[in-house]
Amino acid sequence: MRNGALSTRRRSRRPARRWGRTKNFAKRFGMMSQAPVVSSIPLLLILLVTCLDFITFEYFLNDPEGLFSRRSIARIEDDFDRLRADALQKYVQSVAYVMAGVLAISHLPGVIRFFLRERGFLLIIFTILLTAAVSSYPTKVYTNAIHITMGVLAAFLFAYPLRHRKDFVCNILWIVLLSSCLVLSASLLTWGFLFEDPFAQYYSGNRYGGFVGNPNNMGWVCMLALWAGLGLATNRKLSLRPRLLAFSAVPLSLACAILADSTTTFVVLALIAALALVNFFLTAFKHKVQNALKAWCLFSVIIITPALLVYLPAFDSIMATGSESLTGDATFTGRSEIWELGRAAFFERPILGWSFDAHLTVSDSTYAIPYTQYHNGYIDTLVGGGAILFLGLLWQIGSTAARILSISRQNITVFPVVSFLAVVLVANISEHAILRIDNPIWETYVLCAVAIAVVHFSMREKNISISKSLRRPSKVSSKINYRF
Repeated sequence: MRNGALSTRRRSRRPARRWGRTKNFAKRFGMMSQAPVVSSIPLLLILLVTCLDFITFEYFLNDPEGLFSRRSIARIEDDFDRLRADALQKYVQSVAYVMAGVLAISHLPGVIRFFLRERGFLLIIFTILLTAAVSSYPTKVYTNAIHITMGVLAAFLFAYPLRHRKDFVCNILWIVLLSSCLVLSASLLTWGFLFEDPFAQYYSGNRYGGFVGNPNNMGWVCMLALWAGLGLATNRKLSLRPRLLAFSAVPLSLACAILADSTTTFVVLALIAALALVNFFLTAFKHKVQNALKAWCLFSVIIITPALLVYLPAFDSIMATGSESLTGDATFTGRSEIWELGRAAFFERPILGWSFDAHLTVSDSTYAIPYTQYHNGYIDTLVGGGAILFLGLLWQIGSTAARILSISRQNITVFPVVSFLAVVLVANISEHAILRIDNPIWETYVLCAVAIAVVHFSMREKNISISKSLRRPSKVSSKINYRF
């Protein structure tokens, strides 16, 4: 009897022990998921996926010498190589999305509250799903909506542990610098050491896209590297060593930009350098003067540039003059004809557009284009989602700009995000980067917008000054800060 009673007690204790182990595991998993290093892995993978062209790996493994001609010039693609490259890309994306979903479990209340309060991204995703009703390829629309949603989620997981840190913008710059410089360094080393006569290839007029694939796309990565590098190098609050390390991205991005030979890239790089110098000299003024000048710059670039582009007919002649002076071609190397075709497609379906399916539906109409874009981010958005999606995008950008002004009053360095908004709006005049799931510029914009929103919501909910919260959140605060 006595032995039977002891065995019964031991059996009754086993479920309690298992429940205790489960609670301990859940607690440790929650603490691990809030570590900045762990939470940044999905975002880093997504940034690398958007920076890389995976078919380039196939060409690099099979024929390194032909990388110049096969990808950057003739764009010859083998179907079997493309299938294998797409499979590899989907595998990496799946790993990033699964990690983001698992890590989001411990942040589930915060994720739900964020999407309910960040109505700009919510409207964009809802409008994209709504365009499936007018699409001939609704599965593609749903896939694109999933990509955008997971990109926002990965950015949230990265930004949430940094919501109480005054240097959260520096963390954004570092992760962008890491991903872009990895790709550019590998591309530059491949060009310098694996080709027999690389300078002869360059002087013969051949453009080089490296591991990014297309030369124009490598220009996007160069923009990110220069933006992040100068944003850190001109930060007076950092010590000399990290600033010098970040400045090393400047010659790297310039060298790759020369090999890519893209006029848009050169214009945007000049804009990034000018804004970085403005930021460097603005720090010599008092904080109130800085805010006034930054607000003027923000209004000028974000409001006036799209207004001129969309509404003023005289802007076409200005653009033509600028294009002829830069490239010798008043039509922006044929882009103006594509823009007119895109405008006509938008006016035929102005409400929801032709659906957000990578222009597959519009390609079956009389407004088909020989490329996958209209080489203008604003026209591509209007064609893909109509006026509703365009207004949702403007709402999101305007909300981000207002939050930047609110955060800047706490004496926090946010001018790099302001300069990036200017870069995005100017670069999309001749290329399509905004609301494009395979473009690193869009994912970086999502990262900046989400980080600004997370910090702003945390400030409003707790009614505290971030400048007084320089340390990482304690264990106690991490339990109560799910509400923004």
